[in-house]
Amino acid sequence: MLLHESGRVKYLRKKLPGFNAMSLQYFNLPEAPDAFEILSPTSFKLADPRDDLIDEILLCAAVELVEQHGAIRSQTDFEQLCIKQSAALVAMVDQVCGTVSKVLADAHGMRARLQSAQPHQAEQLEPALSRLVYRGFIRSTPWRWLQRLPIYIEATEKRLQTMTANAQRDQQHATRLARFDQDLDSALSRARDEDHFVPELSRFRWMIEELRVSLFAQSLKTIAPVSEKRLQKLWDSID
Repeated sequence: MLLHESGRVKYLRKKLPGFNAMSLQYFNLPEAPDAFEILSPTSFKLADPRDDLIDEILLCAAVELVEQHGAIRSQTDFEQLCIKQSAALVAMVDQVCGTVSKVLADAHGMRARLQSAQPHQAEQLEPALSRLVYRGFIRSTPWRWLQRLPIYIEATEKRLQTMTANAQRDQQHATRLARFDQDLDSALSRARDEDHFVPELSRFRWMIEELRVSLFAQSLKTIAPVSEKRLQKLWDSID
């Protein structure tokens, strides 16, 4: 689709809203966790992180428009996609830019607060944040879940605010979540080594984050019912 819309894409590459601020924050992100490489629908890593950021945003917008259109089984389907979604590309890119801009700003602010937090707090929260926002996070995060990243970052902030006052409960929750994180990482590593990705792993990954919201920031609400029992059932269906 992006190749078909080369003229429009050329314009967008020069006119992405808020790009300068986003590129500065993106440049300072940590590298992606090794196991998360398999989550990316495509692989690219250019010499200039700014070009990488542009391609991630455009790809995210294009993938979402294709998914909104539905299955493409013929050349006619593809042509209908281009006709129907061509005009929507600019608006979709604007939406992605708005969301990515907020995610990067929120993550930057959270990392700044962790620098002044107690060492044990930063040691627990920085890895969780780095699993959400890293170089390549846009292309490995479906649009539905990309829009939830500000909620997940805010949940991290709320945990920081309460983890000292409720240290025992915080550690209990963290231990329960760590088991699921370890299961996910092991499964993703196997999928990468075998070059065989199981789509259900993506849902499992994001439902872990929803459980994190449920445990540490209930006031933010989850996108769907979630519990440790539900997540274990989902894992059992995958493993």
